[in-house]
Amino acid sequence: MLLNHRNSLMIIILYIYVFILVLSRERRPLDFSKLDGLMHQFKGSSSSIGAKKVKAESTLFREYCKSGNAEGCMRTFQQLKKEYATLRKKLETYFQLARQIGPMESANRPK
Repeated sequence: MLLNHRNSLMIIILYIYVFILVLSRERRPLDFSKLDGLMHQFKGSSSSIGAKKVKAESTLFREYCKSGNAEGCMRTFQQLKKEYATLRKKLETYFQLARQIGPMESANRPK
């Protein structure tokens, strides 16, 4: 179970990183439709691991995309990068602890 959970988290971290790279290189005028589509997937990935602050920023970003507000998108993107950095530190700590614990045996009902 831990291995599957760890793999899922690593995929989400990679996805977050790719999204940040894409948005960082996005030229003006912004393609709001493309960004909204990427953010929709990003929001779902963030939700799946319980990253509430990242999800909240993603929701706000999508609202700015739908209204065509480039300035709002860029402001929210800066906050999103901060939330991502915080999440990444927490996940790195989690993975470090998981490695220290090692493989876990399945739980058995007491007899």
